[in-house]
Amino acid sequence: MRSRNGRSSFRRDPRKSRTIKKRILICVEGENTEQEYFDRLKQEISSENTSVDFVVDKPSGTDPMSILKGCLNNTNEYSERFCVIDVDQHQNLEKALIRATQKGVSIVVTNIKFEVWLLWHIDDFPNSYMSSSDINKRVKDICKNFPFMKGRNNKGLHKDFPIGNYHEASIRAKRKDPNMAFNQIGPNPSSAMPLLIDKIING
Repeated sequence: MRSRNGRSSFRRDPRKSRTIKKRILICVEGENTEQEYFDRLKQEISSENTSVDFVVDKPSGTDPMSILKGCLNNTNEYSERFCVIDVDQHQNLEKALIRATQKGVSIVVTNIKFEVWLLWHIDDFPNSYMSSSDINKRVKDICKNFPFMKGRNNKGLHKDFPIGNYHEASIRAKRKDPNMAFNQIGPNPSSAMPLLIDKIING
């Protein structure tokens, strides 16, 4: 989000030293999409005075408990740990949310899938309940006329994906779920990604 003078509302507090950075771990569910997104995001905000360095990892498995287990088993030292997970059709998501809260890990939930967050980089759609297949169709339709996703089943980010629109995407996400929180399933559609981006930029 940008203020009247055109500056990002995510900008870091200038009183904090640039040289002191926290290191956080972000474990993702997807093989390609989420990892590419965070790689692009790191490039996008590299010139900003951020207080956090983040490492992205893809643990073994695709269900929430496997991702959480991989996050907890990572032996490197981090200030905070996050898991980025879809609602999709996972049967053990609720269990993972409870376990994460107990272990001090923050799960970033997108309902129903990560593509919802990506779509909000373009416009207000989706703005009401949608199934996973509905989202897939929307992505496919957009890719016909817009540099959005690429590759098999549209699982890769186009080189011109508007990563800088995370400000606008955050506004849309907060509008859909004003009570968003970590370790919580929001309504369909929703995403707690704005909370993670704020952590990355402001610590």
